[in-house]
Amino acid sequence: MLRRSVLRYSTFVPLTLAATRFSLAGKIADPAWLMEGSWLISGEGGFRDRFLILSGVKLKNDRLEIDGATFGYLDGKGAPLHGWRAVAKGDAIDIEFLTPADSVISGTFADGDTAIMGRLNTTGGKEIPVRLTKIPNSELAEMRAANRTQKRLASLRVTRNSQISLLYVGASDCPPCRGYEAEYFGRKNLMAEKFPEFSEVTYEKVHLGSYRGAANLSAALRPELVSLATKGANGEAAQLRCHGTPFFALILDNKVVAQGHGTGALEKLVIPAAREIVERRQKAI
Repeated sequence: MLRRSVLRYSTFVPLTLAATRFSLAGKIADPAWLMEGSWLISGEGGFRDRFLILSGVKLKNDRLEIDGATFGYLDGKGAPLHGWRAVAKGDAIDIEFLTPADSVISGTFADGDTAIMGRLNTTGGKEIPVRLTKIPNSELAEMRAANRTQKRLASLRVTRNSQISLLYVGASDCPPCRGYEAEYFGRKNLMAEKFPEFSEVTYEKVHLGSYRGAANLSAALRPELVSLATKGANGEAAQLRCHGTPFFALILDNKVVAQGHGTGALEKLVIPAAREIVERRQKAI
């Protein structure tokens, strides 16, 4: 029997998902579509972020079967997982699977959720709260191959007068946001350790009343940044791809250079790009 975790928090806000694909008469209309794709698995403290990629998800009776699944550390290689079990029960989906290291990850998705707080149970008996957040395939690819950001940085023009901003979007009901704020500016002061040049950038902190407010991010930004969170005149996608909290972005002269969700993206994408841009500005003539 699947072990079921109680859904207490959600830290991801679906911005463009069609609601009609979720609930019909108390049932999730397309649970396979909901689960298919890339997932970020993160936690607090020294937890190493993991990733999960599900492909070929199909609903057979009340069970969700998969053609393939890859799991691994965000900064490492992936491996096939095993023991996958997922059952659709009305407006919820119970999931459970074994990692390559035989730890058990489980959780329950309610109607409309694309992120939950679940649990990771290790073979040693330790239970760790984790957050499973569905992210675009492209974002996961960027997070796993941060060197691609370096190629983009090389093409950017940086002058002595360039404006560099680090944007953070958090929410009051987002536990990982509280963890970030406490560890990066509180007891551990990780920002000073990981980003010594922090004082060289403008820190843009957007604190939403609820993670659900991410859908209206542009309303919370200062006027100079609103255009980055809105679509172009011809329907071009917004530069800021904020799908939930915590979210981080590096902005150079009103252009988004690097962005992502969770402290994994902050450390692997945003901070490395920020350090290089700051150094280039310091050396600019």
